Amino acid sequence: MKTYQYQVLRYLHDHVTGEFVNVGLVFYEPETRFLRAQVITKTQRLTGFFPGLPARPIISTLRHFAVAINRRADAISVNPLFESIDDLSTVTSVLIRPNDAAWQLTPVQKGLTMDPEPERVCQELYHRLIEEYQEEAAPARTDDEKVWRQSYKQYFDRYHVTEKLQPSQIATANDQILFSHTWQNGVLNCLEPVTFQLKNPARAKDKAYKWAGRITALKTGDTPLHLYLLTAAPANSDLRNSIEQIIKSASSTDVQVDFVHENEAEAFARKMQHKMEAAGHE
Repeated sequence: MKTYQYQVLRYLHDHVTGEFVNVGLVFYEPETRFLRAQVITKTQRLTGFFPGLPARPIISTLRHFAVAINRRADAISVNPLFESIDDLSTVTSVLIRPNDAAWQLTPVQKGLTMDPEPERVCQELYHRLIEEYQEEAAPARTDDEKVWRQSYKQYFDRYHVTEKLQPSQIATANDQILFSHTWQNGVLNCLEPVTFQLKNPARAKDKAYKWAGRITALKTGDTPLHLYLLTAAPANSDLRNSIEQIIKSASSTDVQVDFVHENEAEAFARKMQHKMEAAGHE
């Protein structure tokens, strides 16, 4: 049985809201003196969480971080007299300070493995902590649309709301964000279906952070919004409350956010009908 140490590198998007995304791993096995840093190399993970983020400079910074760690690893491997590392943070803290504005390393974690190949252990850990969460993006939108069709659309149809909804593309400082179901009454009302009923609770929280990033991007535009998230919420009340807190922490007077739950679908559709009639949308 071998022990190993690791730290997860996070890109910290906003200190106030605590929004972050895991972007890399530093791994060390003392017995074989195996040290390795692995980081994301594509921008999709960053822009998926924070639409409009200029991600290429961040990827470049990550690359320099990994090169610096792996140079230290090379020095250890070619020189058996090189000083041993008792605590991984003595290596990483030189590159990432605890109070860094954009970067954060988790406290050093320890694990046990029977695998004789540290490279394989490192790869498996990287996949579990970093890569695994990139795979949710493709099916998530399809699931969201299913929530619209199965839980909400019938009531919007019944109260003649659906026919008055239009797609709108919102300009932010660095991007355009499309909403499929919107209407105007002084502010742009965006009715967006979204499911948080994912198999892995961590993925549901990741999705909440992505929405918080999207809302933060929307605040850089000049369009006042009222965003209604038509949700399929997880059964776990603690997880549901955590998700709503993450997202609502990003809201403001310019981008107001409200949650609608499936058991409120008909009442909400009726409320929208009355608001539309009051605004002259006959």
